[in-house]
Amino acid sequence: MKKIRFSALLFCCILAFAVCAIASDITVKVGGTAAVFSDAKPAIVEGRTMVPIRAVADLLSCNTYWDDETREAVVSRDAGNKRTILFISPDLGTAKTEVYSRADAFSDFELIYSNVTTPDVPAQILSDRVYVPLRFISENLNCTVGWEDKTRTVSITVNPAPAFRFVSYTPAQNTAVPVFFGPSDALTRAAERDASGSVYYIGSGNRLYKNDVIIAENVSDFALLDHVLYYIQSGTLYKYADNKAEIFDTNVISLVQKTAPLVYAKGDSEKGSILCTDHYAFKFSKDVFACADEKYGYYYKIAFSGFSIFCVLLREEIGTGVQETLTQIQSTTANVFDGKLYFSGYTVPGLYALSLDTMELQELYQDRLIPLASLDNTALVVYDNTTTHILKDGALKTVAAAKATDIAETESYGYVLISGNLYQYNKKTEALSLLRSGVMEIVAADDNALLLLEN
Repeated sequence: MKKIRFSALLFCCILAFAVCAIASDITVKVGGTAAVFSDAKPAIVEGRTMVPIRAVADLLSCNTYWDDETREAVVSRDAGNKRTILFISPDLGTAKTEVYSRADAFSDFELIYSNVTTPDVPAQILSDRVYVPLRFISENLNCTVGWEDKTRTVSITVNPAPAFRFVSYTPAQNTAVPVFFGPSDALTRAAERDASGSVYYIGSGNRLYKNDVIIAENVSDFALLDHVLYYIQSGTLYKYADNKAEIFDTNVISLVQKTAPLVYAKGDSEKGSILCTDHYAFKFSKDVFACADEKYGYYYKIAFSGFSIFCVLLREEIGTGVQETLTQIQSTTANVFDGKLYFSGYTVPGLYALSLDTMELQELYQDRLIPLASLDNTALVVYDNTTTHILKDGALKTVAAAKATDIAETESYGYVLISGNLYQYNKKTEALSLLRSGVMEIVAADDNALLLLEN
């Protein structure tokens, strides 16, 4: 009986040594600095590199401690306004990740993400030390892990803090709750939100993202219409729905109008192109701008006349393609508002209004003011290179000594983005008040909250 027990014990020791082998020849570097394993060396467990958690966590500038009550190793790391906490349980073989965020350095952290996972090789207690899979802990703390077989070196690179984030901002309570963080390499140029709450945007390298997942590379533009995503990738227009992309059209230059119906240009951008929708197509010279007004049944376009730099303002009947020249004043920007087409003169500086009923042209101001968008069809936000104004009842009111870049509205308020500052416009009192700074874009707005892109 003793021989059997001794043999069984010896077999278990040999098996344990085979499963967990001390790997003293492995070097672990964090940001080029070698980790020092004085009393506990890395180990190979089931083909995974396991390390004493404290040695690596210290190099990652993490706070680490052992919770006797829950029997968990707790690792916490801050990166800007983001905090990540890992709760690692050797007994249960699980790891819980919690991500917190705060609006600024003076605000409290709030939980925005929580998830429990089971690593393929769970944390273990070896020689009275908590060992964790090196790749698991590093990647969950926003690091990149590499392996050099020749020198048997594991390299850990600490990634920069996320470049931007999307927040849900409630003006009534002046509170902001982060929705998710954008990748550190992404510098967004456009963002849209669908009915389910997913956010689409273009990042650096012309990557098209859905939340933090890349949908397509080399994307020049996109539009979101009726829960369907359209995007241009290397001259091909794709229709993306139910997580599947299919070719919608080819030889596409640009998206001219991103509201229904979708209007896009295809052909040679230097020789003229064809303006297309789902229902019809017609030829026109190189398009610079287009907007639609369903009430009057027309598209209003500013287009180059032939190959010259001279621009003409056209209107085109929706469905027939019949064009009519409205004015020869060169311009590049226009906006339909309050039964008039407002546009800025380029060669003849000024802000003009063209009545869509009588076709009467009126010069409002001699300064070149660019119409951005209307607020509740009662006021129009216009700007020049240095100033933002609100045009209402024929009167121009200067509201900020900087150029407006974005606008949105709800039933009671308008929101204007000026030099990264978000302002609220009260439609009744016409007062403009500062709400928030550090805003890059107003993605969406409803009566309860705004979805903002912040850096």
